[in-house]
Amino acid sequence: MYLKLLLIIILCISGYLHAEEGFSGKGEIGFVLARGNTDTDTLNVDIALAYETIKWKHEASLGLLRASDKGDKTADRYILTWQSNYNLTQRQYLLLSLRYEDDKFSAFDYQASITPGYGIKLVNTDTQQLTTEIGMGAKSIKKRNTGEKENFIISKGLVNYNWKITTTTTLSNDLLLEAGSKNTLIENKTGLSVAINSKLSLNIAFEVRHNTKVDKDTENTDTLSTAGLSYKF
Repeated sequence: MYLKLLLIIILCISGYLHAEEGFSGKGEIGFVLARGNTDTDTLNVDIALAYETIKWKHEASLGLLRASDKGDKTADRYILTWQSNYNLTQRQYLLLSLRYEDDKFSAFDYQASITPGYGIKLVNTDTQQLTTEIGMGAKSIKKRNTGEKENFIISKGLVNYNWKITTTTTLSNDLLLEAGSKNTLIENKTGLSVAINSKLSLNIAFEVRHNTKVDKDTENTDTLSTAGLSYKF
């Protein structure tokens, strides 16, 4: 299973290596295989693609997490996102954001949202970038235990920070908030990237995800620590 997924990922990345001007992307893979006294497999994948013109920027991403212990799944999650930005000025833009999350080990079968909004680059230098986004949209969730579906209005906020500490080392932090009456999702991811060369880098990250309204037998907060190699193109 994991080898098939890796092959698909490699083919997807390779297909964009000679893409037309305006395209860019990054693929990251982390894989752990343990045998002997323990029998565990873990696969973490992140793929991000972007296409940018003078007025528009379109971004798509796929995040995938798979883990098993002695053949039993312990994690099974994927997140798909799409965002289109229309530049008003060099610092300000309008946006439309789509997000879909499927997590077999959370309180929800899925969480899907669509949010129009506004973004501004508060800091944009060679070494530091700070961007904030706000918006209001709609969200749909399906509870795992009951199968109940709920639709509600959400307020969304995003803060993205990048700091190029040295020529090879970059620190990043992404904070996402989707607040609504039926559930509020808070997600924060802190990462450190160390470049090996112009294309390859070693990444480590720590992610915290919190849902405010879950079933009694489900934890509100999940954490994830990852390490992997990424390739820019």
